[in-house]
Amino acid sequence: MLKYVAIVLLSFLAACQTNPPTDSNSNVVTGKVVITSSVDSAKIYIDDEFTSLYTPDSINLVPGSYTISVQKENYISSPQTVIVSAEGAEQLYFDLLQVNIAKVVLLEDFANTSCAPCVESNKIIEELKETYPERLVSVKFPTNFPGPNDPFYLAGKTYCDFRRSYYNVLFAPTIVLDGTVKPIPTDKADITQKVESLLNTQALFAVNVAGSVVGSSYKINVELEIPEITGLNFSEMVLYAVITETNIQFAAPNGETEFFDVMRVVLPSNNGQSLSNVTQSGKYSFNFEQTLDPQWNSSNINVVAYVQNSGTKEIYQAGSNH
Repeated sequence: MLKYVAIVLLSFLAACQTNPPTDSNSNVVTGKVVITSSVDSAKIYIDDEFTSLYTPDSINLVPGSYTISVQKENYISSPQTVIVSAEGAEQLYFDLLQVNIAKVVLLEDFANTSCAPCVESNKIIEELKETYPERLVSVKFPTNFPGPNDPFYLAGKTYCDFRRSYYNVLFAPTIVLDGTVKPIPTDKADITQKVESLLNTQALFAVNVAGSVVGSSYKINVELEIPEITGLNFSEMVLYAVITETNIQFAAPNGETEFFDVMRVVLPSNNGQSLSNVTQSGKYSFNFEQTLDPQWNSSNINVVAYVQNSGTKEIYQAGSNH
């Protein structure tokens, strides 16, 4: 039986006595343990027994050693040992890692404002994003063909040329899903089938993205949440954080007037951020900052982040704050 249960029992017995001794509970000295977690409402266990308490909360325990753990559906964490001293106060924080993580697919769109078939392709992309909200994110990398004067290409030429060469893109439109799959860009059924196939794969970690305008800069935080490292070699992977702008109004030669998810900057560079320091499960945080271009509409700026194998080009997981 737990020591803290004994405390409650002593108090109960004392209250039931007709003439309880004046010092019946005065010799019970306890220490406090404050228990919090990265995700609230996790069950609190002491020595493998459920306390009927949930994080955040605190509990009084008689001095001694305890193993404390927390549990929440779809999350895991490691138990902790705490030494409770008389009239002391201990702080325990549990970092909960999500399991059964939903796969997020990255769609990279290579298009041009003079490309007639791109009109249909772009329409399909927007419909699919509505069909799979929060599960499908996209980035548009403009090309310099068939028209060399696409203003979005000219604004991001360095990044667009690198990414187009990386995938050996020769035609507009071209769609690349998760770095390796190229569906027919004007065939909604084909794109849908391939997106759904990728969505049904198991995501091994989460990519959480936050971005905000601070003065003249856009500050980005990308957190990788990795519940299990087995089978993953992060020394082969890189992280990208791509700033995109959406709802851009422009009368294009192909008749389009509104453009979405247009790439503005790739951070930290075309080579990405090495993840060789990721060697065990846990949470890893990466911060980026970019000066805002006066021509961008800061209220329409978002971030798409993804982890890609630099050799095979496979994208394991993506995320966005959009």
